[in-house]
Amino acid sequence: MGMLAWNYLKLLFEAAERYVLLGVLVYTAPMAFSMGGSMNTINIFRSWCRMLGGQIFMILMNVWCLRIFTSMFANFISNPLSLENGNFLIWFLCAIGFLKVSQKIDNFLQMLGINVGRTGSSMLGEAAIAMKGISAAGKTMGSGGGHSSNGSYTGSSSETILQGGLAGAVGRQFNQNAISNITGKSDSIASNIARSVYNSSIQNGGGFSTNVISTVAKGDIARTGSIKGDDAVQAFQSFHSFGDKDEDGVKQISCIGIVLQDYTKGNGKNTVRVTANISPDEAEYIFLQVKNSVQTFEFKQEKIFGEPDKSGRAKVTKLRLVRAATGKDGKPRNFPWYIEVGNGTGIKVKTDKGGFYIKSESYQEESKVFININDIDFFKLMIRVSRYIENWEAAVAPHVISAGKQALEKAREAAKNVAS
Repeated sequence: MGMLAWNYLKLLFEAAERYVLLGVLVYTAPMAFSMGGSMNTINIFRSWCRMLGGQIFMILMNVWCLRIFTSMFANFISNPLSLENGNFLIWFLCAIGFLKVSQKIDNFLQMLGINVGRTGSSMLGEAAIAMKGISAAGKTMGSGGGHSSNGSYTGSSSETILQGGLAGAVGRQFNQNAISNITGKSDSIASNIARSVYNSSIQNGGGFSTNVISTVAKGDIARTGSIKGDDAVQAFQSFHSFGDKDEDGVKQISCIGIVLQDYTKGNGKNTVRVTANISPDEAEYIFLQVKNSVQTFEFKQEKIFGEPDKSGRAKVTKLRLVRAATGKDGKPRNFPWYIEVGNGTGIKVKTDKGGFYIKSESYQEESKVFININDIDFFKLMIRVSRYIENWEAAVAPHVISAGKQALEKAREAAKNVAS
């Protein structure tokens, strides 16, 4: 993804150069118009007009290219699982190709005979070299000041603006742009682009929107701001919420991800990877069985979600979690916990209550992975999940719920006023 971030930054830098060039052309308009008063210099005026028209067209093309790319990237962020099984490589190559073509639009227009100002200098390369130099200087200063008088090392591991390299800096700035927009502190082009990714993510239950909401909830209100109005309602409704509705019309709340990978066929593309999701309540319920030292336990779940493909089939996840103290031979099992996850497709049927279920005998399995775990390892996994849920809710829930409730109350009052 670093290559993608680099080319996206190059396009942004070139767009900035083209914008500045357009400003220069506008400021030199009086001089250009003065050239139109003489037959000896009228060709200069005509060339200026052609360049101005070409540059305005370039700006429009830049806006269009950035909008197409951010929309494509937002769809990926909101639903990365749709690009599994080799589709990610195709998407990545197309995304890089699109950015490369967008950077060379001025060359294509020149070939068509349209006068445009040439940009695409090494501006970003110079910035990257400068950042690398600053980072190296910072490390040198840190190591020099990281030793006490007795020679023991006391260096700090605090985060810097350059941590994670260029991709890390871009990612943090992208998050900050989304936060600034959703809290009403900024309405810039960059923040609106980040906002479009946030909107797509929150509609599809993606992790980007969760990170943004968490950052706002845990931050200083005076500095970060707060989510208000319809955005607060949307954030409130997305709290512990994801996926389509079940058969009873209740929205599924799948937030805890389960990922199993099978390396028996090899690494890389040969790795079999399956995923499933459970709600925080279901995770706590499973953990309760562990704490109660149950001897036998079984938990089953199947979900169908997403938009159906051309053949009318939607994604399906199946989860089976079992604890059996003894095997079929009656002997005690060293690994009593059994987890099985299957991924496939099925036909999505809508109920009268607005929910969805899998049509009988329509499920087609694509991959399945299972694992056996002993009691202590399974306890470690579940207690970490339980503590994470507890701390996340303590940090995020109060602010999000408060803002959401206030916005809902205002919406109810407005509805009452309209009705009366």
